[in-house]
Amino acid sequence: MAKEYINKHVIDKLSDLENPQNSILLLGSPVEHSFSPLIHNGAFEKYNLNYIYKALEVDEDNLESVVHGIRDFGIKGCNVTIPHKVKIMEYLDEISEEARLIGAVNTVLNTNGKLYGYNTDAEGFYLSLLEKGIKVKNKKIAILGAGGAAKSICVKLTIEGADKIDIYNRNQYKSEKIVRLIKNIRNITTECHDLNKIKKEITKQYDIVINCTPVGMHPKIHETIIEPEKYLRSDAIAVDIIYNPLETKFLEKSRENGMKTLNGLGMLIYQAIEAFEIWTDVRIEKEFVENTLYKAGI
Repeated sequence: MAKEYINKHVIDKLSDLENPQNSILLLGSPVEHSFSPLIHNGAFEKYNLNYIYKALEVDEDNLESVVHGIRDFGIKGCNVTIPHKVKIMEYLDEISEEARLIGAVNTVLNTNGKLYGYNTDAEGFYLSLLEKGIKVKNKKIAILGAGGAAKSICVKLTIEGADKIDIYNRNQYKSEKIVRLIKNIRNITTECHDLNKIKKEITKQYDIVINCTPVGMHPKIHETIIEPEKYLRSDAIAVDIIYNPLETKFLEKSRENGMKTLNGLGMLIYQAIEAFEIWTDVRIEKEFVENTLYKAGI
């Protein structure tokens, strides 16, 4: 074991695991409010699988050591959340094609000491659309925000045949990076716009508008990223990747404008289902995850 690569702080944390080979971790900072342990531990119990899922607070300085620890202690795998989804890619052995395109990993599988990285966020988002009958092929789509979630969603929408994807953000540099990424996947129409200078003569064209920013998230639930009644068509679809609250002000105003709406709960559920299957080869029933969250008051 390459224990020389693991600092004492990390060894102490990983040594607390009763059975590392049956442990799956969540790496991030912060992690205390994550619903992932609730979902996965409940599923392990339901399907009689001898695994345990634990959230591990990991700062950037200790990330490399933790990844070495996962390999050396034989830990089954992990989820990765903010702020490590990009950095962790440096320490993995293989990365799925989609995760490489996205440039971020949120799920890792340890197979005989070899670490494989995946991104289930994009697939989870896409499955949540399909479940509600929302098709993206040949659609004109606006993305509000240009962070990691926006990037992963743009990659998936491009792969699945969107006709046009425009990025609205306050940071032009980040928007331009996503535009270049989209064009490298498929040569479709894609532009970036300043969110501060949004114009209804442009935004009225979109079939689907997706909020990928934290605007409207608890506790600032009275904020909205844009005014749907002013900028969007009433027959357009409004999507928000936020799930707390379940109906953001953006979705509430969109619904009042006659639009079909979708929150981020489905994305949360499906990304967990996809990750669970990577680790265990078992596919959780969506209804079970929904009931688990419902019983927890979510």
